[in-house]
Amino acid sequence: MSAVGSAEWTGAIGRVGGLAVPLGIGAAVLSMPTALADGTGRGGGAAGKSAAAEPRSAKSSKPPHTSGPGRANRGAATTITTRPDAAAHTTGPVDGGLVRIFVGDGTAAHPNGGILAGNGYTWTAETCTDPAGCDGGNAGLIGNGGNGFNGGSGGSAGWFGNGGNGGTALTPGRAGGHGGRGGLFIGDGGNGGSGAAATLPGGKGGNGGHGGRGGLAGVGGNGGNGGSPVNGDGGDGGDGGGTTGIYGQGGNGGNGGNGTRAGLGVTAIGGRGGTGGTGGTATATGTGVTALGGTGGNGADNNGPEAGIGGFGGRGGNAVATGDSAVAGGGNGGNGGDGLPNGEGRPGGKGGTGTAVGTGSTATDGSDGVAGQP
Repeated sequence: MSAVGSAEWTGAIGRVGGLAVPLGIGAAVLSMPTALADGTGRGGGAAGKSAAAEPRSAKSSKPPHTSGPGRANRGAATTITTRPDAAAHTTGPVDGGLVRIFVGDGTAAHPNGGILAGNGYTWTAETCTDPAGCDGGNAGLIGNGGNGFNGGSGGSAGWFGNGGNGGTALTPGRAGGHGGRGGLFIGDGGNGGSGAAATLPGGKGGNGGHGGRGGLAGVGGNGGNGGSPVNGDGGDGGDGGGTTGIYGQGGNGGNGGNGTRAGLGVTAIGGRGGTGGTGGTATATGTGVTALGGTGGNGADNNGPEAGIGGFGGRGGNAVATGDSAVAGGGNGGNGGDGLPNGEGRPGGKGGTGTAVGTGSTATDGSDGVAGQP
């Protein structure tokens, strides 16, 4: 073979090799399951199934070939699949084309964004009809996660983007949704949703959702506040989200819900504060009642590879008891977070105050939290 012929073959092989990757990707895409094309989160599954379940039309016979050497007897038994509505068909599991698999924002039918780029879908009161709440859609490698609704969790980001916020709970006593995770490299975690208040006597308020974790360059989301009842215990605040960043910053914890009770010999308890959050206030009224303020959340530790800064300890909740032989105890402050190694520890939270009014009543203040270690 001549040198020129060898070069021509080398170039041809290179061009074929260059086509192998996109052809392989195209074949893989065509064989992808519907769920990968557009995954559905809680509240969006039913809508995404209708297009995939469409019956395909029966095969129709293809007329035999009548031209070309040797073809007269080869086409009689040949059949192909036809689709009468192919020209007008614009919906389905890929939302009108293969592009949507890779690039595009999520929808109510398919909440997740495209694989490469796209924001996750954010639910609203009009689109989220699931009584159990709806989780926000996840983003692609580039994009933000969608927000949850009615206690649904926020969607997570891929490599670059912020996590979605957890949904505030609307159903009495339900917990708030957790915040979505921020992008692996750049992105903040989503905030947790607040818990719903309890409406039945003796019910406990819903807990706040936890904040989502931040990326290498980003901060953690704040925790949601705990719900307060009409006559019961307060919900716990959600913890603030951490972070994987070298100099990252954790999110603040949510405050505990307030506890309120009235009656003979009852005890009211305030909710626990999330990481660094304030404990809930407890109020009790009646003979022989007890009110205990919620404990403040501990500050988040920062044990990254570089000098870190710990989080502040949360303040203890206050307690108010009114009536004969009433007892009020303020909640203890949370401990400050450590900043290791060679970082800065934060002070602990102040203890809550206790207030008692009535004959033979007693009150004590909560203790302060311990400072974090450097």
